[in-house]
Amino acid sequence: MKKEVFTLQELLDEDDVVHDTKNRKVELVAFLSKEENISQLLKYIVCPPLDEANQKEKFRYPVVASEILVSPIPELHSVLVQGNTYLDMIFNFFVPAKVDLMRASLVVNVLGQLCLNNTKQSLTYIQSHPEGILNIARHIEISNVTGFLVRVLHFERDEAGLGIQKWLVDIGLVDVLYQHFSPENHLHSDAANCITELVNSGYVGPTFLEGMIDTERSLKLLELVFSSASSFRYGMSVFLVLLRYLASFSDLDFTNFTSKLNSSSPLSERLGILKVIFQNLARFTSILKGNIDSNLVSPTEGFGFVRLRVLQLFLLLLSIRAPEIIQAILDSEVPFIAFDLLVQFPNNNFAHQAVESFYSRLWEISDADLRYQLLIKTNLPKRILLASPEAQLSTNTNTNTNPNPDTNTNASTNVNANSPYVPYLHIIAVGISRIATTDPIKGLLEGLEGWQELMNKANDTVQRNESQRRGFMRPPGRPN
Repeated sequence: MKKEVFTLQELLDEDDVVHDTKNRKVELVAFLSKEENISQLLKYIVCPPLDEANQKEKFRYPVVASEILVSPIPELHSVLVQGNTYLDMIFNFFVPAKVDLMRASLVVNVLGQLCLNNTKQSLTYIQSHPEGILNIARHIEISNVTGFLVRVLHFERDEAGLGIQKWLVDIGLVDVLYQHFSPENHLHSDAANCITELVNSGYVGPTFLEGMIDTERSLKLLELVFSSASSFRYGMSVFLVLLRYLASFSDLDFTNFTSKLNSSSPLSERLGILKVIFQNLARFTSILKGNIDSNLVSPTEGFGFVRLRVLQLFLLLLSIRAPEIIQAILDSEVPFIAFDLLVQFPNNNFAHQAVESFYSRLWEISDADLRYQLLIKTNLPKRILLASPEAQLSTNTNTNTNPNPDTNTNASTNVNANSPYVPYLHIIAVGISRIATTDPIKGLLEGLEGWQELMNKANDTVQRNESQRRGFMRPPGRPN
């Protein structure tokens, strides 16, 4: 400003004010650091404009004020953290159930900068006003709230923030995040994205993760998940994220959790999320059978997200590689039912990929007796032949050993080499062949009429596709 006397509003009208502030122009910083100017800058951001306010007061001034306050200028921040006046203004912004999203994003930016540059003062205020952080977490529709929560988790690595993650669990932050999956809430997608980013940030420590997967909270989340179609779709993705994180624990330096995961204690004494899942195994199994509550799926939906999420759940459970988890899955109907989905939805690649990945993971079981038990219980080799165009078994052949007679396993009708599921059928068959190096599995396959003919074709299919990316959503090419 070339004028000797000017107002804050005139300054905010200048195009270079933010640039000059960041360049620490002495006179400018001194002017902005005056308490009355700090107060007005913050009011432009947190206070709704009056009806008679002009366009600059409604739109330009809040943005410019935010850019000034997030500038790395200690003189500005030291005024904001003196006492509670300005921090009260910031946190009170999030008290209403609905907030101006544009202004909310600006407020979060200012708060994040204060936490970064004035960590001790910010933490002191936050921990003495726990409802403030919970109110922010109730507004995950604000685009940068997740980033702010990640920053708060990161305080655990600062001496001033030691123990912050346990405190966040104790005050109910996890409960607030999970409550977003209630059926009357419209933030299911935002909640799933927020929790996923928190877990994947690398800043979640053992105490916070324990709070996310303990029995009580896991059960509450599960009940919310089953409350509506949207809750299930996005809430189940949270279960998958948490299980995926647990499956990687052997590579993480979280000694306490690793010992729990690798202990020989009964399943009921292990991590709460696993206990809750297996206590509700019948609900998940029922979904795979097609007995899906009407509130979770429309009557006309085919394979759908509901079944896909459940198959992904079991795939990740197997990834944890805990012996009693594997045994519990083998003792269930899931290994039998999963195959039915392959031919029940012959044109759905999502179903085919999920089923093939599930069986591929089962073949990785190191216990040969368990693998043999699996093949005998599911009668899988014969069912593969029945569903394959390579072996023309009689449609009257009875291979149904399913303990549930209501499940249709006769997949021999209208099978041809171009059926979309056939390449996946071949991959499953090759997987069985690869584990059949010793008796009794080897003897079981050698005595099965038509198996060798099937394997000749299946090996050709797998060889053509072995260079493709191996993973959960691998699309193998069709045989010629």
